[in-house]
Amino acid sequence: MLDVMLVNSPLFKENNQSYKDEYLPPIGLGYIASTLLKSNINVVILDAVAEGLSIHEIIKEINILKPKFIGFNIFTTNYELVKEIVENIHFTTTILIGGISTKALYKRIFLWETNNKLNVIYGDGEKITLDIVNKNITEEPYESFKNKNFYLLSGTSNYYVKDISELTLNRDFFKFEPVKNVFNQFELSIVTSRGCIYNCAYCSAASSRNKELSIRERDKESIEKELTYLKNKYPQVKSIRILDDLFLKNLNSIKNAIEIFNKFNFQWRGMAHIHSFKNISQDYLKQLKNSGCSEFSIGVESGSENILKFINKNTKIDIIKDTVENILKEGISVKAYFILGFPTETLDDFISTYELAKYLKELSKRYNTEFRISIFKFRPYEGTRLYDLIVKDNNNIVIEHDNNLTDVINRGNFNFSAGNYSECENSELNSFIEKIHKLNDI
Repeated sequence: MLDVMLVNSPLFKENNQSYKDEYLPPIGLGYIASTLLKSNINVVILDAVAEGLSIHEIIKEINILKPKFIGFNIFTTNYELVKEIVENIHFTTTILIGGISTKALYKRIFLWETNNKLNVIYGDGEKITLDIVNKNITEEPYESFKNKNFYLLSGTSNYYVKDISELTLNRDFFKFEPVKNVFNQFELSIVTSRGCIYNCAYCSAASSRNKELSIRERDKESIEKELTYLKNKYPQVKSIRILDDLFLKNLNSIKNAIEIFNKFNFQWRGMAHIHSFKNISQDYLKQLKNSGCSEFSIGVESGSENILKFINKNTKIDIIKDTVENILKEGISVKAYFILGFPTETLDDFISTYELAKYLKELSKRYNTEFRISIFKFRPYEGTRLYDLIVKDNNNIVIEHDNNLTDVINRGNFNFSAGNYSECENSELNSFIEKIHKLNDI
């Protein structure tokens, strides 16, 4: 009998292959699985995302293998799907639910209809999962209801991983690696930190909403050790993608990134905040390029300073323009994220965002550097400031896949909608989403 199955939970109810091109491995589940394996526990990861599995297929696989323990990651967007899976497990097992959204969702999860013991975990999953499997849990739950427990693992918990540099990741759990990236290179993804220093009003990882979890960053030695492991294990890999914002949060981290990647022959790309490059000289951008940096992913979000202030981005448009130009000038590509449809957002705000996206796209043509646009429709996630603001007037928020958006921008993944909260008609909102997306073609 299988000891543990960890499920990378789906975003779609039916079999769906439309988002493989944007696939990212479930690194959080991978760390948990690696910890269990070290203790000789038989564990597998069922990657429902990579395999495009339907709810029916996932339930069938679980009921065939009958693992003693089953762990799921959960998000606001797939809450109902995970609920349906759990409520259709027809044998005795122990269920674990984890993810940053659990602090906001756990009371709803307590109402799920299951006779199985269910543990909801907010915080690091490695140590507590091991003890749950070994039936050696040493801490009382934060809250309980019938057969369900909620564990809030703050910095004072024995299960809190104080030094994430000590964790190791066995990539054998990710059978779909490596992947081809947008530049047609074989690529692997890594994570170098936990927590976020930013406080975006639409994000469930916002610092003000997760005060129990301190910021933790891996040291240079552990990152270099992992890159050496990847270089040897996957000689065909030419690119590394860093998935966390803090790898490039300030001048010191930029210096560390240059030092780390100068020791390898990788191309690499990472996420960054506009403020990451505040007071950064052009010389450091040149050094980043020379170290192999090929692209930054930056959350621009809006071209309206009123909206940027409203969502706690607090960035001036001129700073966005100057920063992106300096990056493009050095031949480093930019992938910019935009969101339309925030509360209070007007037609003038839509126009400002379109004009900014168009300006940045034209800059990239001037410097012959790639500028990609990824545009989303705002949806309120539980555990965020904007969600709390919206539910005061509307407590029936349902996030669903939006087929109209999929048709408009030809992207199957992340096209979810929970209504229109802007000051404009939905047709205007969708029209500007389409216009901004089409800037990719010019």
